[in-house]
Formats: sequence, structure tokens, C-alpha cells
Amino acid sequence: AGQIQSRPEAFEIPATTIDGNDVWTVQEAARSAVQAARAGGGPQFIQAMTYRFVGHSRSDPGTYRKPGELDAWKERDPLKLGRAALIARFGADDAAVDAVDASVEAEIASIVENGLAAPYPIPGVAPEFKD
Repeated sequence: AGQIQSRPEAFEIPATTIDGNDVWTVQEAARSAVQAARAGGGPQFIQAMTYRFVGHSRSDPGTYRKPGELDAWKERDPLKLGRAALIARFGADDAAVDAVDASVEAEIASIVENGLAAPYPIPGVAPEFKD
């Protein structure tokens, strides 16, 4: 099948392959692609290389992985690497990062609770969206 990046390049679409586990690299690649597209550069292609921690389905135990492979990749978890970078590169402290984590967890829990409590949509009727 060849390299995925060569497919957009065949259509003269700028393409780049990046480390998808590095949130700062992903942010910069996305920022650059958006700027190029908004400046008239047309479509942009980013291939962010990362790793799937779970199987292809609930019934996939992932026995095809080599011993230790999953553990090695979990050390490169984007959330783990991002947290370490916030502390090392930007001077954040553990307490501040923990506070943000707790805030995000609470917000997600609230969103899930609201979603589960919402009435089922009526077929054929578009919902009204509120800001």
C-alpha cells in the first residue's frame, strides 16, 4: 500500500508526518497547517503517528503484540508526556497540573451526566441548540 504520506503528495497537497504522542508537536503542526490553509495554501495533510493501547474491538485481547510492547508505548502516553513537559519546560508544578486534571474530570463527569439525563431525540425533529 506504500506510505500514507505519499498519497496526498501525489495530489500536490503538502504533507508531513509527526510524532502524534507529543502534544506540542501536534499543536505546532496543526497551527502551521491551519495558517497555510487560511493563507490560500489549500488543503494540508498531517499524519500523526501514535499507538493504539487497546485491541481493535472488545473481543480483541491484543495477543499479537510482543511482550513489553504495550508497556513501552504506555511510557509514551501523550497525557503522561504532556504533563512532564508542562512541569519541565514550562515550570508548572504538580499541584497546578493536578488541579487542572481535577477540573477537567469534573467537567467531563458533568457533561456525561447531562447527556445521560437528556431526553431521547424525536425522530425527524432537529434539536434546538443553545449557547
